[in-house]
Amino acid sequence: MTNLPAQLSTLQTEISVLTEKLSPVSEDRVTKSVRSLLAAGIALPAGMNADKAPDIYAFALAGIASQGVAKVTEKLIRGEYDIHLGFIPKPPEFASLARKESQKLVDDIARLRAKKNAIEEAEKLHEKSTPEQKARIRELHEMFKQAHAATKVERAQP
Repeated sequence: MTNLPAQLSTLQTEISVLTEKLSPVSEDRVTKSVRSLLAAGIALPAGMNADKAPDIYAFALAGIASQGVAKVTEKLIRGEYDIHLGFIPKPPEFASLARKESQKLVDDIARLRAKKNAIEEAEKLHEKSTPEQKARIRELHEMFKQAHAATKVERAQP
Protein backbone atom coordinates (compact mmCIF):
# COMPACT_ATOMS: atom_id res chain seq x y z
CA MET A 1 0.00 0.00 0.00
CA THR A 2 1.29 3.46 -0.83
CA ASN A 3 1.59 6.33 1.60
CA LEU A 4 -0.96 8.72 0.09
CA PRO A 5 -0.17 11.76 2.25
CA ALA A 6 3.52 11.51 1.32
CA GLN A 7 2.66 11.02 -2.34
CA LEU A 8 0.36 14.06 -2.29
CA SER A 9 3.04 16.11 -0.55
CA THR A 10 5.60 15.11 -3.17
CA LEU A 11 3.22 16.05 -5.98
CA GLN A 12 2.54 19.41 -4.33
CA THR A 13 6.30 20.02 -4.02
CA GLU A 14 6.83 19.20 -7.71
CA ILE A 15 3.97 21.55 -8.66
CA SER A 16 5.50 24.31 -6.54
CA VAL A 17 8.92 23.87 -8.12
CA LEU A 18 7.48 24.02 -11.64
CA THR A 19 5.33 27.02 -10.74
CA GLU A 20 8.45 28.80 -9.52
CA LYS A 21 10.15 28.09 -12.84
CA LEU A 22 7.20 29.75 -14.59
CA SER A 23 7.80 33.05 -12.80
CA PRO A 24 8.20 35.96 -15.24
CA VAL A 25 11.71 36.70 -16.45
CA SER A 26 13.49 39.68 -14.93
CA GLU A 27 15.32 42.33 -16.92
CA ASP A 28 18.56 41.20 -15.30
CA ARG A 29 18.00 37.65 -16.52
CA VAL A 30 17.29 38.90 -20.06
CA THR A 31 20.46 41.01 -20.00
CA LYS A 32 22.45 38.00 -18.77
CA SER A 33 20.94 35.85 -21.51
CA VAL A 34 21.77 38.33 -24.29
CA ARG A 35 25.31 38.80 -22.96
CA SER A 36 25.77 35.00 -22.78
CA LEU A 37 24.73 34.66 -26.41
CA LEU A 38 27.07 37.45 -27.46
CA ALA A 39 29.92 35.90 -25.45
CA ALA A 40 29.28 32.61 -27.25
CA GLY A 41 29.95 34.38 -30.56
CA ILE A 42 26.36 34.63 -31.68
CA ALA A 43 25.72 37.99 -33.34
CA LEU A 44 22.80 40.34 -32.88
CA PRO A 45 20.38 40.74 -35.78
CA ALA A 46 21.52 43.22 -38.42
CA GLY A 47 20.83 46.83 -37.55
CA MET A 48 20.30 46.27 -33.81
CA ASN A 49 22.23 48.52 -31.45
CA ALA A 50 24.22 46.38 -28.97
CA ASP A 51 23.69 48.87 -26.14
CA LYS A 52 19.91 48.86 -26.57
CA ALA A 53 19.55 45.13 -27.27
CA PRO A 54 19.01 44.02 -23.64
CA ASP A 55 16.21 46.60 -23.20
CA ILE A 56 14.56 45.60 -26.48
CA TYR A 57 14.71 41.89 -25.61
CA ALA A 58 13.47 42.61 -22.06
CA PHE A 59 10.44 44.37 -23.54
CA ALA A 60 9.74 41.49 -25.95
CA LEU A 61 10.18 38.86 -23.23
CA ALA A 62 8.17 40.63 -20.50
CA GLY A 63 5.82 38.18 -18.80
CA ILE A 64 7.44 35.08 -20.29
CA ALA A 65 8.73 32.41 -17.92
CA SER A 66 12.36 32.76 -16.89
CA GLN A 67 12.89 29.03 -17.40
CA GLY A 68 11.71 29.37 -21.01
CA VAL A 69 14.23 32.14 -21.65
CA ALA A 70 17.01 30.11 -20.01
CA LYS A 71 16.17 27.03 -22.12
CA VAL A 72 16.17 29.04 -25.35
CA THR A 73 19.53 30.56 -24.43
CA GLU A 74 21.01 27.12 -23.76
CA LYS A 75 19.62 25.66 -26.98
CA LEU A 76 20.82 28.60 -29.07
CA ILE A 77 24.35 28.24 -27.71
CA ARG A 78 24.25 24.49 -28.41
CA GLY A 79 22.88 25.05 -31.92
CA GLU A 80 19.72 23.01 -31.27
CA TYR A 81 17.45 25.30 -33.30
CA ASP A 82 17.41 25.23 -37.08
CA ILE A 83 17.20 29.00 -37.40
CA HIS A 84 19.96 31.51 -38.20
CA LEU A 85 22.57 29.60 -36.21
CA GLY A 86 25.02 32.51 -36.25
CA PHE A 87 22.54 35.13 -35.06
CA ILE A 88 20.41 35.73 -32.00
CA PRO A 89 16.76 35.49 -33.09
CA LYS A 90 14.93 38.78 -33.41
CA PRO A 91 13.04 39.72 -30.23
CA PRO A 92 9.63 38.42 -31.43
CA GLU A 93 11.20 35.13 -32.58
CA PHE A 94 13.06 34.78 -29.28
CA ALA A 95 9.80 35.40 -27.38
CA SER A 96 7.99 32.78 -29.46
CA LEU A 97 10.70 30.19 -28.79
CA ALA A 98 10.61 30.99 -25.06
CA ARG A 99 6.81 30.59 -24.97
CA LYS A 100 7.12 27.17 -26.62
CA GLU A 101 9.73 26.08 -24.07
CA SER A 102 7.53 27.40 -21.23
CA GLN A 103 4.53 25.47 -22.56
CA LYS A 104 6.26 22.21 -21.63
CA LEU A 105 6.30 23.35 -18.00
CA VAL A 106 2.65 24.36 -18.16
CA ASP A 107 1.79 20.91 -19.53
CA ASP A 108 3.80 19.23 -16.76
CA ILE A 109 2.00 21.26 -14.09
CA ALA A 110 -1.39 20.37 -15.59
CA ARG A 111 -0.45 16.69 -15.62
CA LEU A 112 0.74 16.77 -11.99
CA ARG A 113 -2.38 18.65 -10.84
CA ALA A 114 -4.61 16.13 -12.60
CA LYS A 115 -2.71 13.28 -10.93
CA LYS A 116 -2.99 14.96 -7.52
CA ASN A 117 -6.73 15.53 -8.00
CA ALA A 118 -7.24 11.89 -9.03
CA ILE A 119 -5.40 10.66 -5.93
CA GLU A 120 -7.43 12.98 -3.69
CA GLU A 121 -10.67 11.73 -5.25
CA ALA A 122 -9.61 8.11 -4.82
CA GLU A 123 -8.69 8.80 -1.21
CA LYS A 124 -12.16 10.21 -0.57
CA LEU A 125 -13.67 6.95 -1.81
CA HIS A 126 -11.62 4.97 0.73
CA GLU A 127 -12.56 7.02 3.78
CA LYS A 128 -13.16 5.29 7.10
CA SER A 129 -16.40 3.44 7.68
CA THR A 130 -19.06 4.94 9.93
CA PRO A 131 -19.93 3.19 13.23
CA GLU A 132 -23.20 1.99 11.66
CA GLN A 133 -21.32 0.46 8.73
CA LYS A 134 -18.86 -1.24 11.08
CA ALA A 135 -21.73 -2.69 13.15
CA ARG A 136 -23.40 -4.02 10.00
CA ILE A 137 -20.09 -5.56 8.84
CA ARG A 138 -19.62 -7.29 12.23
CA GLU A 139 -23.19 -8.59 12.07
CA LEU A 140 -22.68 -10.00 8.57
CA HIS A 141 -19.35 -11.51 9.60
CA GLU A 142 -20.97 -13.22 12.59
CA MET A 143 -23.75 -14.58 10.36
CA PHE A 144 -21.16 -15.91 7.92
CA LYS A 145 -19.14 -17.60 10.68
CA GLN A 146 -22.30 -19.28 12.05
CA ALA A 147 -23.38 -20.45 8.59
CA HIS A 148 -19.88 -21.71 7.84
CA ALA A 149 -19.67 -23.57 11.14
CA ALA A 150 -23.07 -25.16 10.46
CA THR A 151 -21.91 -26.26 7.00
CA LYS A 152 -18.81 -27.86 8.52
CA VAL A 153 -20.92 -29.76 11.03
CA GLU A 154 -23.26 -31.03 8.27
CA ARG A 155 -20.33 -32.25 6.17
CA ALA A 156 -18.72 -33.97 9.12
CA GLN A 157 -21.83 -36.07 9.85
CA PRO A 158 -22.06 -39.30 7.87
